[in-house]
Amino acid sequence: MEGEKTLLEKIKASYRRGELQHTHYVHYFDPDQLETTTDVLRRDQWTVDHIKDLEHEIEMLKEYRLLLSERYNYLESVTTVPVILLKREKNYYANKVYYYLIEYKRILDTGKDIQVSSKKYPGSERRQAIADYNAYIKSHPGIIAEKDIEKGKWER
Repeated sequence: MEGEKTLLEKIKASYRRGELQHTHYVHYFDPDQLETTTDVLRRDQWTVDHIKDLEHEIEMLKEYRLLLSERYNYLESVTTVPVILLKREKNYYANKVYYYLIEYKRILDTGKDIQVSSKKYPGSERRQAIADYNAYIKSHPGIIAEKDIEKGKWER
């Protein structure tokens, strides 16, 4: 129909961030319990309406599969660069420090990072985390290396 939004437009315009949810409830009534022909005709029309709605949902799901296919092809063909990050985080509730060695693929045209792997170290294993970070850089020449292990201003 002219003027009707595509599925992708509906998803992007949804009140949730990039998420569209359709819930369809169907209530079946025991035909033997229907007492009048009017009740039977009303339930039949209701069933026809549900069938139309579900057929529309099937078409939307087919369109969604095409969108997923396009996204898959984009992600498979986009140019990425490897990134390694050593990051320090303080958990204030437990009053503990953790180090994370995270490997990313950075998409060049958007700058978005896609996490490939992650390893968590307790604060007592700081030296091991730094050693693993340096070893990873040495074994992967040309990788973009980022380190964020300084205490925050509020921790000093």
